[in-house]
Amino acid sequence: MSLPGGSATATMSAQMAQASLEKDFDFPQLVFDMISGVESSKEPKDELLKKVVLFKQKMNQCKELLKKMPGLDQSPEEQLRSLKQYQEELEKKKEALEKLKYLDVFTSAAVKKEP
Repeated sequence: MSLPGGSATATMSAQMAQASLEKDFDFPQLVFDMISGVESSKEPKDELLKKVVLFKQKMNQCKELLKKMPGLDQSPEEQLRSLKQYQEELEKKKEALEKLKYLDVFTSAAVKKEP
């Protein structure tokens, strides 16, 4: 028994988060704009400064996002230990839920509602 939309919703949410991160950390176009502006030297200095400012703002935004990401203060080994611990907890909770589903309290309540 699973909740409606449970795994599909979680998968979609993870995909949206991944797409958002990819968008947030997308630098090539900004760098290309700066380089092409310098190479052409036809752009006014103000336009080049605007592009540099946009790039710096994007870098600062990414730094702030990285500071907020959980687990970055841990080494890869610590992250793996935490992951293993959380997976073990999840398995224990799943097992407990399976045991609870077959208790008389829940099975008899389901039988009474059927008539």
